Amino acid sequence: MGVGDDTVSFDGFEVDMELKNFFGAYLRGGVPVGESFYPYAVIGYSKGKFEISAFDESVSESESDFSFGVGADFSVAESVKINLEYMNYIDKDGGELSGFAIGIAKSF
Repeated sequence: MGVGDDTVSFDGFEVDMELKNFFGAYLRGGVPVGESFYPYAVIGYSKGKFEISAFDESVSESESDFSFGVGADFSVAESVKINLEYMNYIDKDGGELSGFAIGIAKSF
């Protein structure tokens, strides 16, 4: 689940921003700490297309950037893990796309 739209106030005017599409490739590496905790770091590359709308006009722009973050996997059962992660995907030209993620994985 994610959030792709936002409305911000700029000099007293409301501006709508929408994330049209987003993709990336990432590598993660870490070291297990005990049997149930795996902290890691992430690096990679992200690309997204954004649309900015105000006064019935729209402008689209694509941005790409080096991405980085940190996270951890927590084993809660033999075949179930919970994942917490923070990523800074794009930070360019005064705009930033970053956030936290929570995931669950089940092994079969």
